[in-house]
Amino acid sequence: MRLGVRLGKLVSLDPNYDPLVWPDREVAREVIAEILLYVSVVKPSLEDARRHFDPNLDDAIEGVCLDAFHYLGAGVVVMTRSGGLVTVSDGSSVERVGPLPRVRVENVTGARDARDAFGPALLIAHLDGRSREECVRFAHEVATLKLGLEGHVERMIDREALYGRLDTPAEQQA
Repeated sequence: MRLGVRLGKLVSLDPNYDPLVWPDREVAREVIAEILLYVSVVKPSLEDARRHFDPNLDDAIEGVCLDAFHYLGAGVVVMTRSGGLVTVSDGSSVERVGPLPRVRVENVTGARDARDAFGPALLIAHLDGRSREECVRFAHEVATLKLGLEGHVERMIDREALYGRLDTPAEQQA
């Protein structure tokens, strides 16, 4: 991560914390705090935020999560939820994209694959120079495609076709 920063690369982190895998929350926080010094984009989910901070924080969890990750050094925080809104914050402004259409999850592996597809797709759209909203919508489309496939993606995703769909009003896509 340090090398990536030195080379001017975009460095991202999905802080997927699970107390069953990493039972010492304080050690996890220390490691994540050290890593965040080198992170350009961090993409916690609402569930990650609850596990990292306090599962009893309802309405306040978003603010706590954004503030904490920015305080620790993250440039951009993208907080996802299972459907609904995605919050994007750069520390000085907050943008909410959505609500995004809910996608039916066929199996647990598919849901995990879709989550794992969202982050890289978001970064690809960012590197392609898209707006924050377009990045989020593109990532949602890629994750949705992944949910419809079993196993590895055997064909390349046509980015330009997906961008075209984002540029076309929903009523014309039918």
